[in-house]
Amino acid sequence: MVATNSCSADFVTYTSLIQGLCKVKRLEQALIFLGKMVSKGFHPDVYTYTAVIHALCVENRLHEARKFLEEMANRNLTPNVVTYTVLIDGLCKGGRVDEAVALLSKMRKKCVPTAVTYNSLISGLCKAERASEAYDLLEEMVYSGCIPDIFTYTTLITGFCKSKKSDDALRVFEQLVARGFRPDVVTYSCLIDGLCKEGRLKEAIDLFGRMIKSGSCMPNTVTYNSLISGFCRMGKMDEAMNLLERMAETGSSPDVVTYTTLMNGFCKLARLDDAYDLLNQMTRKGLTPDVVTFTSLMDGLCRENRLSDAVHILGEMRRKSCSPTVYTYNTILDGYCRANQLEEARKFMLEEMDCPPNVVSFNIMIRGLCKVNRSSEAMELVEEARRRRCNPDVVMYTTVIDGLCREKKVDEACRVYRKMLEEPGCLPNSITYSTLVTGLCNAGMLDRARGYIEKGCVPNIGTYNLLIDAFRKANRDEDARELLDDMVQRGFGVVQSHQR
Repeated sequence: MVATNSCSADFVTYTSLIQGLCKVKRLEQALIFLGKMVSKGFHPDVYTYTAVIHALCVENRLHEARKFLEEMANRNLTPNVVTYTVLIDGLCKGGRVDEAVALLSKMRKKCVPTAVTYNSLISGLCKAERASEAYDLLEEMVYSGCIPDIFTYTTLITGFCKSKKSDDALRVFEQLVARGFRPDVVTYSCLIDGLCKEGRLKEAIDLFGRMIKSGSCMPNTVTYNSLISGFCRMGKMDEAMNLLERMAETGSSPDVVTYTTLMNGFCKLARLDDAYDLLNQMTRKGLTPDVVTFTSLMDGLCRENRLSDAVHILGEMRRKSCSPTVYTYNTILDGYCRANQLEEARKFMLEEMDCPPNVVSFNIMIRGLCKVNRSSEAMELVEEARRRRCNPDVVMYTTVIDGLCREKKVDEACRVYRKMLEEPGCLPNSITYSTLVTGLCNAGMLDRARGYIEKGCVPNIGTYNLLIDAFRKANRDEDARELLDDMVQRGFGVVQSHQR
C-alpha cells in the first residue's frame, strides 16, 4: 500500500523533523531525511520545500535551492509567497540580482508579492548600485496596492546615496514624509551621510536641524560621526569640534570612530598637537584606539617628517597588541621614502613587516627609487614583486618608465613598456602612453613616438598636443597636421594654439 500525506504520523514526523533541522541549521541531516521521506513514498509539502530552500539560501547554495523549486513544479506543487520570497532574498544576497528579478516575474503569475518580497529585491538592487531600478520597483509596489514601509524607503535612500545621487535620495525622503511615514534615526543618518560625502554640508546641517525639530527621533553617534566626517573632509575643524561638544548635550557618546575621524582631520592639516590631545582625551574616556586611529596619526607624523615619532607609535601598537595592517606598514614605508631613507625603507619592506607587502608597498618603494634616479633598482623590485606573487600593475610599470625616461634611458623604457604588454591583465593607460611619448620626444625620437600611436596606442588629448608641438618645433608641419587630423577623427577637440 502506498503511503499518503493524509494525517499520516510518519508524514508529520518527517515534515516536523526536516523543518526543525533546517531551523537549527543542520541542513545536511535535513536533506538526508528528505531523501528518506521521498523513498518511503511520502510527498513533501510546500512548507517542507520552503524550509529546505530557505536553509540552502542561508548557506548560499543557490543552485541547489533553484533545483528544489524546479522539483516542486515537477511534482505539481505550487510554491507560495514565502517560497518565492526566501529564494528571491537568497539570490539578492548572493549577488544574483538579475535572476531574482526574473523570478519575481514568474512569481506574479502564481501569487501576489508582499512588502517583504519587494524589500528583498529593492535591497539587492541598491547593493548592486542599481537604485534607479529599485525605485521603479517601489513605484510598481505602490501601484499594485502593496504598502512600502520605512525599511523600503530607507533602503532606497541608502542606495541612492551610495551611488552619489543625493538629489534622488532627497526626493524619496520627501515622498516618505508625504505618505505619512515618520523618518527614524537610521533614515535621517543615511541621508545626512550621503549629503556629507557629496560635500553638501549646508543641506546636511539643515536636515540635522529638521530631525531635531521633528521630535520624532534624536541624532545618535552615527549621525554625528557622518557630520563630523563631512566637516573634517572640508578642513572645517572648528565646526567638527563644536559637534563633538554638542554630542554630550544630546546624550550621544563619542566612540573610537568619532575621535579617529577628528584626529585624521587634524593630521591632514598638520595640526598634530591637536591630534595628540584628542588621543589623550579618548583614552581618558576609556576608549581604546584601534589600528585606524594609530595609522591616521602615523600618516600625519610621516607627512611632517616626524618619522621617528611614527615608528615609536608603531612600537606602541605592537606592545598594546593592536595588530598593524599592511596599510599601517605602507604609511611607515612611505615615511622612509619621503625622508629619502631608501635602504631603511627596503629593509623595512622586505624584512620587518609582519605581513606580506602588497602592490601598494612595492609602488611606494619603486616611486622612491625612481625619484632619485635609481630606476634600474626599481625594475629589480618589479621582478621581486612578481617572485612574491604580487602582480605588478599599471602604476608600477608607468612609474619605472617615467623614471627611466627622466634618466634619458629611453631604449630601456621602451623595453619595459614591451614587457608590460606581456604582463597578464596589465594594460597601459593614457598616463603610460603620455609618459613614454614625452620621454621619446625629449630624446628627439619623434617618429618612434608617433609609431606607438600608429601601433594601437590610445592617446589622450595631452599626448596628442605634446607630439604635435614637438613636430612643429622640429619644423615638421606636415607631420603635425597629419596628427592634428588624426586627433580630430578620434573625436578630440582642436586646441586654439593648433589652429592656423
